[in-house]
Amino acid sequence: METKLVDDFLRRELRVGDPRSATEVAAALRARYDSERAKGLTEGLQKGRTAEARGVCVNLTRALHLTVARRVGPVIEACSDLKRLRRWALEAHRLSDVEFTQRVTGSTGSRAARGPAPRTRPKDRRSDAR
Repeated sequence: METKLVDDFLRRELRVGDPRSATEVAAALRARYDSERAKGLTEGLQKGRTAEARGVCVNLTRALHLTVARRVGPVIEACSDLKRLRRWALEAHRLSDVEFTQRVTGSTGSRAARGPAPRTRPKDRRSDAR
């Protein structure tokens, strides 16, 4: 009974014609796991390249746009688009803080990018009473 289950598994999963043939089973196993290994290596390489681009972009942001780094940092860290990360890194040196924030977040700008808020003095109440 167990042998039949193994034979059925080999036929179904590995697409082996004769499950008792060691050469067919070995060839099927090699083909299956070599392709899966190659797929895993490709995915790992892509993730590594994205992580590297993300790190470069974050470091450039900290060096060139310190005032907005807190706002755009989480957006950069969450990005997994390699082309977008590279574009942000290449554009970082020529954009102002406001432009860089707009580019990364897609918003109209942040309060930190525009500088400190203007301080206004409250009106003197004594002059209103007169």
